[in-house]
Amino acid sequence: MSEVSFPTIDALKSCAASKGGKEALEHAASFSSGGAPTIIVVTDET
Repeated sequence: MSEVSFPTIDALKSCAASKGGKEALEHAASFSSGGAPTIIVVTDET
């Protein structure tokens, strides 16, 4: 389990689209024994 925080949803999207972000997501999938990892995104718009 991992928790990562971003200041905005756009920052999250930029990270996921970056080379490093893609490598991190691929790494998570490589050792997930229950199928593809589940990613939950929570936003706080207060």
